[in-house]
Amino acid sequence: MVVHLNFCFTLRHSTTDAGRAIPVRRKAPSLLILLWLLGSLGSGPLRLAGQEAQPDQIQPTFKIQAERNVVLVRAVVRDSKGNPVKNLRKEDFQVYDSGKLQTVTHFAVEEASPPKGAPLTTSTGAPAERYVGLFFDDIHTSFEDLARSRVAAERYLDAALPAGNRIGVFTSSGQQNLDFTDQRAPLHDALLKLRPWLMMAPTKGGCPNISPYQAYLMTESVNQAAVEVATEETLMCLFQEESKDADAQDVEIARGRAMDVARTVFYTQRSRADAALVSLAHIVRRMASLPGQRTILVTSSGFLYYTLETRVNEVIDRAVRANIIINALDAKGLYVSSGVPDARTGPRELLAPSGGRIAGEQFALRTDSVGRLNDALSSLAQQTGGRFFENNNDLAQGFATLGELPETAYLLEFSTPDLKYNGRFHPLKVTLVAGKGLTVQARRGYYAPQRGPSTRRGADQEIQEALRREDEWTEIPLQVDVQIQNNNGSKILVVRSHIDLSPVLFRKEKGGNLNTLTVVTGLFDKDRKYLDARKQIIELQLHDEDMPRALARGANANVTFEAKAGTYTVRQVVREAKGGQMATLNRMVRVPD
Repeated sequence: MVVHLNFCFTLRHSTTDAGRAIPVRRKAPSLLILLWLLGSLGSGPLRLAGQEAQPDQIQPTFKIQAERNVVLVRAVVRDSKGNPVKNLRKEDFQVYDSGKLQTVTHFAVEEASPPKGAPLTTSTGAPAERYVGLFFDDIHTSFEDLARSRVAAERYLDAALPAGNRIGVFTSSGQQNLDFTDQRAPLHDALLKLRPWLMMAPTKGGCPNISPYQAYLMTESVNQAAVEVATEETLMCLFQEESKDADAQDVEIARGRAMDVARTVFYTQRSRADAALVSLAHIVRRMASLPGQRTILVTSSGFLYYTLETRVNEVIDRAVRANIIINALDAKGLYVSSGVPDARTGPRELLAPSGGRIAGEQFALRTDSVGRLNDALSSLAQQTGGRFFENNNDLAQGFATLGELPETAYLLEFSTPDLKYNGRFHPLKVTLVAGKGLTVQARRGYYAPQRGPSTRRGADQEIQEALRREDEWTEIPLQVDVQIQNNNGSKILVVRSHIDLSPVLFRKEKGGNLNTLTVVTGLFDKDRKYLDARKQIIELQLHDEDMPRALARGANANVTFEAKAGTYTVRQVVREAKGGQMATLNRMVRVPD
């Protein structure tokens, strides 16, 4: 339908169910069916069993034009003593993309911080706001490491709330999240509730005991040395013999067992790492719309992110564009990296005798595996202008150091009009024209998109992921009200939503201000099993003179579900196309008999 509002802009609103109520089935669909249904959200009308897909009633009267590609780099310059260098200009920097010098089209300076502990103030003297997101990786952090980190965070909170500061507590699992507040009591309570997410807890003492990095080498790089070490260890734990004394059949059995374990370890850790990165991306997105200075402090025992480089780059790119600095703290503290087992490792960390045939390769793998776990944390901090605190047991000092206000940084932007959408990695290098004795900290590169800007796959994937999760965030202010109505003896759930457009960015085109809102409303049963979903597209076309009234009025979306007696969760996801801002809300409702 087309709704003409009285301040003369056109709101085009299409709904995938064509306004019809669709009964909720008693039996929830399987996960494969759920994923298929979610996948259909981005490809047009939502297709449901037994029904014809209805085309959108109104087609857009305009096409989104591809905007120029830009790359944003945050650079921190330090002298020989590690102090930040101020008062640099655009002319002092050189940026190379794949070895080719680029023209810096935009340059900005993030001003130096006030003294530690001093309230933040703006240039007018009014209190400014600063947001610090404490992100705890409860998927990869052991109970011991998480407990020590929690104590250090408690000490940090006791001195980290000057006027204008807001702190939030977030986790990789999405459990026990606390939105930003300046009240100490709920923050301390949130920290006390931190626990490792046991469903994702790693296991030790297997046969063979293969680290995530060794599993990666065996399954993705086909590293023969890694395979040989695992085979030798499997022979020892299964048959108590080395390969030189074993027959060919035993060796083949051991090698097959080792490869099976390696595949399980690699794909399990990859799933865990992806979950942690998705959660971190949500926090970055949540903070992108907040005012003032914004910092994320990631606390983790480390994880392997190989084959997820694109996901890491998306987090880095979004953080840099939103002027969010990511600091990272290694929760392991001072760890043993020599390959010798300590209190953290199981007794099977070294299965081969010290003089064994594979002792050298085994020693190298054990040593390298520990360090590789920190690569993701180091990259997130290094490439967003943050710091990485590692190999130090004084975690309280780590929180104090990383929780300080950001130092002076320089934002450099250049355009890439001829960028090819092939997913290729582009190495970046930032240097100074006269940089003797100075070091530059900046992102090391970026990945080109796999597809051009006309595709909706990336946005649809974000919406699908958000619909499957349970946590809430409000980059766009969203109000959702669910009412129960009778309709010829049936119960109807009426979901009415109001979307505040004030923080939404608009694209200028032909004298108008354009954007598209995608609203997906899902229905789940009391056990969070997926039942049904609706997708709506709201296309905004606003004239300049109508913008104030349009923003004040906002946008509305209404959908209905037919439901039998029971308890349900209604989850709504809203995403705007221009800046990728999102909002999610859950509403529980009980339908009486």
